[in-house]
Order: sequence, then C-alpha cells, then structure tokens
Amino acid sequence: MNYCGLKLKSDLFLAPMHEYTNVGFRMLCKKYNAGLCYSEMIHVDSFYRDEEYFLNFPEKEKPVAVQIIGNNLKSIGYTCRVLSEYADVIDINFGCPMEKEAESMCGAVLLNFPKKIEDIVKTAVKSSSVPVSAKIRIAGTVKNTLKIGKLIEKSGASAITIHARKIKDNYAIKPDLRVIKELKNNLTIPVVGNGGIDSYEKYKEMKETKCDAVMIGKASLGNPLIFKDIKENKRALVKIKTQTELLKEYISLDKKYNKHYEFSYTKRHALAFMKGFKGSAQIRNKVSESKNEKELLKVIKHIDI
Repeated sequence: MNYCGLKLKSDLFLAPMHEYTNVGFRMLCKKYNAGLCYSEMIHVDSFYRDEEYFLNFPEKEKPVAVQIIGNNLKSIGYTCRVLSEYADVIDINFGCPMEKEAESMCGAVLLNFPKKIEDIVKTAVKSSSVPVSAKIRIAGTVKNTLKIGKLIEKSGASAITIHARKIKDNYAIKPDLRVIKELKNNLTIPVVGNGGIDSYEKYKEMKETKCDAVMIGKASLGNPLIFKDIKENKRALVKIKTQTELLKEYISLDKKYNKHYEFSYTKRHALAFMKGFKGSAQIRNKVSESKNEKELLKVIKHIDI
C-alpha cells in the first residue's frame, strides 16, 4: 500500500506503545508483516534537552514512524527538524489519556483546545521535511471528532490515526467504528483505524469503514505473529516453543540494533511472550525474579518444550 509517500508491504501498523515499541520489537513485528512500525512517543521537551538518547533508528528498520508529544512550539519545531533526518513519518500524539500528560497539557486533553492543536500541527509541518501525521481519540462526540480531524487536515497533516474510543473508555469498551467511517468519508488524507484489533475478523470489520490502514497495539505484545496471522486469515495456537523462539529472536535483534539496549525492556517483553500456555504463570514468576539477561536465558533454557 501507499501511505504518506511510502510504499508499504502491509496495511497493518504497529502502534506506538510506551516501554514496548523499542528497536528490537519494531524490527521483529516488521519481519512478521507489520507495514509500518511506530516508535514509543518522545516528549519534545526531553528531546530538546538530550536528543542523542532518542536518536536510535537504524537504517535496517526503515521506513519508521516516530511519535512525538508535547505543546511547546519551540521544542516541537526543533524536534521535527532533527527527526526529519531519521524518520519517514513524524506522528503527533493527541490521543494519550494519561493523567500525567493531561496535567502538562499534552496528549488527549488537547482535543479540548483546537487552536493549540492547529498551532502544533502547523509548527510540525513547517519544521519537518517528512510527512507529519496525528493520532487522536474520540473527542466527546463523532461530530466534534470530525471537526478536529478537518482542522488537523487543514493545518497540513498528511494522515490521521483515530483510536475509536473516548478518553475515559477502558479497553473493555468496544471501539466506535462510526467515527472512523465518518473521518474517512469527509477527509482527503489517509485515515488509520485503531482500537481493539486482535483477530482477522475484527480487522475485516474495521476495514469495512474504508480506512486506509489498521493499527494494532496491545494484541501484538508477546505476539508479533499477529500481523502475519491476520494477513493469512488464521489464528495460530500459542505454543511454548514458538514463544521461546520469538523471545530469543527479539533479544538478538535488540542487542544487535539498539544502541541503548536495556535489560528492563527485555524482561518486560519476556513477561509478554511467556503467557497463554499451560504452566506460563510459573514461568512468568521466574522471569520476574531474573536480575539480568543471563538469569533470564537460564529460565528459558529450562522450559520443557
């Protein structure tokens, strides 16, 4: 598919997820049919203070989308100028519902301040040499969300992603696909649907809105094969051997390509991989107790597969 000037192998995207979508996991998901992978969100003020730490995008994983969050226009401009040399798409987060971000006037709370959204998008577009997209949630009503979408398009964004839930909705709430359809029917830029996709059936249902691509988040954790399974319209059984091999593959990729390799990420992913099969609770307990990679690999080695 074509998206923001990029020719992608799939219309399935990996969502940006804090403390999960690091280099190794992005590359693993891309191997198994994710068309475009998004980085963890980068706060523009943190980037402005220490950009070197965040510039961790190996050529091997391109194309890559980098998500930013913040409201300081100076920091946004600077971050977009620098990231343009590394990212293929810069995505602005207007969808994060966390109280921490709301208190600092970032993320989804900005859906209540359209003028600020306009200023942020215009600044990002002006400062970036690559396409700029934005990610939002339902802004109260479908009608109001459409207004925000039109504003983002008018401000120069090349695409928009909509998580089809409201700010206070938990993950048990079914996504409202009407809002995706409404955006697609009224905008000229690509629309990416997001929310609750964990099977081919749900993917197909979301695609009935005519959205250009579908973004997968939580369902990919510990299961990068979901992109391949949806592509092939199947649901693979969770097997200990497969999960163990995928975890080892993740560790190998992250150690090879991530210049800031951290065991805390490996452990977090290990806990996600080691679930869904008989005896997984005991294995996860042992993983939780591991203090370094050597101890973790010892746990994996002694799993009866």
